Amino acid sequence: MFIALLGCKSTKLIEDMNVVAINTQTNALRSEGDATLLQQNLKSVSITDQNTISDILKMINKAHKEPVKFYPEYSLDVCYKDDTVAVLVNGIHCKINGKSYRMSDKLERNLQKNHFLNGK
Repeated sequence: MFIALLGCKSTKLIEDMNVVAINTQTNALRSEGDATLLQQNLKSVSITDQNTISDILKMINKAHKEPVKFYPEYSLDVCYKDDTVAVLVNGIHCKINGKSYRMSDKLERNLQKNHFLNGK
């Protein structure tokens, strides 16, 4: 009897192993609604706490594909030792490698909980 072992391709949108930091940056071109609040409150910060990084990546990796056009309110750069992956975010939507996804909640709530975003 011949048994073949096949590798299983990861279904994660963002690889969560060996992440060094997540850097945030607001989109200075947006100036209305929630984006204004983000510009006032979200500073360009580097998140290095592994629990916070894990929470953020779990939320992104649970997102479902949903084609939608949007202007990003801010971006997250997921930094690995030798690579960086950009995640564009607007509300409950994110875009990774040109594909858009719908998350179960706004990432801002996680950033607020971990004191990277004030108010709201």
